[in-house]
Order: sequence, then structure tokens, then C-alpha cells
Amino acid sequence: MGVVCSSAKQEEWKKNNSYVAMNKSAEKGGGYNTQEGKCELIGFRYSEKIDHKEITLDKAIKDIVEYTRWYNKQDSRHAQYCWLSLHLALGLCFQYKVSDKEMVRNLLAELLPYSRGIDMGLFMRDLLHYEDISQQNAQLEKTYYFLSFCAGFIVNLEKNGLGDEIFKGPARVEYRDLLRAGECAYLDIPIGHPTVLLTETDNHTGDQCINIACENLKPNVVLVLLQHGKSPFGAIERLLDTLGAVNVVGRTQQQIMVIEAPCRNCRQLLGDVLARCEEIITMF
Repeated sequence: MGVVCSSAKQEEWKKNNSYVAMNKSAEKGGGYNTQEGKCELIGFRYSEKIDHKEITLDKAIKDIVEYTRWYNKQDSRHAQYCWLSLHLALGLCFQYKVSDKEMVRNLLAELLPYSRGIDMGLFMRDLLHYEDISQQNAQLEKTYYFLSFCAGFIVNLEKNGLGDEIFKGPARVEYRDLLRAGECAYLDIPIGHPTVLLTETDNHTGDQCINIACENLKPNVVLVLLQHGKSPFGAIERLLDTLGAVNVVGRTQQQIMVIEAPCRNCRQLLGDVLARCEEIITMF
């Protein structure tokens, strides 16, 4: 799916790439004020073309991926628009309920370098936001759609230097075990954001989803992550150390009270998680 290099072939590629045409059309017609708005407009137009059988979904996804690879090579400052474009592609997958694991997982992997990790908005933000995180909650339909592709998804960190793109500076030390292994479960990759690429330093390390869930005192979210492929090994001790120094602030009807949270309280909080780890692992 690489983009051709020679001038003549590149011009031919541009003529045949639907996302190149979509961008030109959007820029000519206007009607948007932000890059997000531009992608949303293009997404609507893609939906119309797919519904009218003017283009296949496979062709649309392929063209978006090729465009982002080409556009990012022109200037690294294009990274945020490439990130938005790949989100557009993932949005189309969700809209048309694509079940092809290879297609969706490839898109999730394509997105990783632009965020220097997993994008928080894919599923973690909503999992942390809602009290009811069951699959019966209609607000989490998109969250569980993408999580369904995470279970069993092993990311090759050596392919095309992906590990070097994600882990830079202190992150290479923090996640050296993942780099040394050359592959890891998708949910073992830390959370990132495209704004990281716009800074001049490489100080971003990120944090794994399971750590963020525990820091927010969300044991049910931890269970969901474990059920969808997050490895429990090596993470629990760090989580207990991290949470051991945290004071939990609770509110009674009369007053606000601070409850000390040493390691034993953290262990109690994660009791259900630890008890079910073996059960969850055997399920997969």
C-alpha cells in the first residue's frame, strides 16, 4: 500500500486517489473552519459516494491511508491532519460495521505513530466518563466496537520501525521490555496524543490504559481492559505502588472526608481484578 515515488507515477497516483480529490473539492468549496470540520465534510461525502455505490469502502480506506503516508512525508507538521484523516477512516469502519479484523487493526496500527501511542479518544475517555460501562450502554457502542479488535491484537514494533516512532527519549527506557520483545499486545502500548509531535522535545512517556484506569479508581474499567487483551503481567505491582500514596477523597452527607489509601486499600480495590485475572486469561 506504499506510495510511488517517481514524478510521473506520483501524478498518476494523485489522479486515482479519491482522498486527494476529496481534499481538493473541500478546499475549493469551503464550508468549514477547522481541520476537524474539513474531515467531517469529507466523511459525509464519502458516505454519500459509498451509499450510491460510486466508490467501495475498501477503496476509500486504502486511499485515505496512502494519502496520509504521502502527506506526512511532505512535512511533519501535517501529522495532525493525517491523524484526523485516519480517524475519518476508522469512523467509516464503525459506520458500516466493518468486521474485517485485518482492515481495522491495520488502521489502529497506522494511527499509533501520529499519537505516539493509543489515542485516548478511541475508547478510554468514554470508559472513564460513564458509570455504566456495560455493553448495554448505547453511548459506548463505538467504544466496544473498537475494543473488539484489541483482543488478540499483537503489534509488531519492528515493522517499519514502528517502535522507534512511538517510543522516544525516556519512553525508550520506560518501555524497554516492549522494545526488546519486538512485539506486544495493542493495549500494552501507552496513551498518546498528536500534539506530542508538535513539541520540540521527546520527553513524552505516556501511561498504559490500565494504569490510568486504576489512578481514576475504576476497577470495572481494568476488568474490561483485561477482557480485551491487556496483559496483567508486570503491571499490578506498579499500580499498587502508584496508588499506595494516594488519598481517596469521599463525601458523606455531612462532610468531606479523606480516606488514607495505603497499599492494602489498593489491593482491596483491585481484589476483583486480581481474582479474575486467571479466569480471563483462560477465556482467550
